[in-house]
Amino acid sequence: MPMNETIVQNATTVLSSLTFGIPDGMIMSCGRPLPMDPSWYLCRHIFISTNPEAKKVVDGGNGCSFLSQDCLADLVLGLTKDWGTVDNATMCSRLIYDPIPPSCVGSFGYSRQDVLAADSNTIANSTLGPLQTSKMQQQYSWRIGTGYHDPGDARAYAIAANRTYLVATVWGYSKKADPKAIKIPKVSFACLSLGASYVLPPPPPPPTNTTTTYRRLVLVDGV
Repeated sequence: MPMNETIVQNATTVLSSLTFGIPDGMIMSCGRPLPMDPSWYLCRHIFISTNPEAKKVVDGGNGCSFLSQDCLADLVLGLTKDWGTVDNATMCSRLIYDPIPPSCVGSFGYSRQDVLAADSNTIANSTLGPLQTSKMQQQYSWRIGTGYHDPGDARAYAIAANRTYLVATVWGYSKKADPKAIKIPKVSFACLSLGASYVLPPPPPPPTNTTTTYRRLVLVDGV
């Protein structure tokens, strides 16, 4: 994708995107999702890994099995124990740029998270709702680039293709929930990547050296 010329000239970035779908039975005939009960609240926490071993496991169809039990337990604890108390604007227990637990660094790598949050009003919104419920690309679907690169730079494709994504989805209660009926939020995990790793092509061969031979002619009087 070309970058805005007012930001940087003659540069591109490779975009990767995640979409979040729901079962067909939860989609109305008009294509909109069924209403979500106002007592519910949803948080999606997205982490990115560049660990090739993690990608290998995910590409092999084994999901998040490369994460240790300590890592999973710490993720669940961190994403639920402070529910509704960290920030008045959200119910999520962890916020954008918060780091992954230390127990996950060995298997996943160090990562700071992005967070998508939704309540019943978000799901009902014609623009924001599809971002949480549709498998199709939307104008504001979640995306990440690879920085600035020269057009056609193979390294940009390698960066994008060799990422692994961990999405932790937390279903919890909203501020509208009956205090007598609230329960500890539940967490589910999904790990995915783009498939086969991108291998940088070999560099082009060096240019062939061309040697030019100059002969010096000596003119001798009388010859």
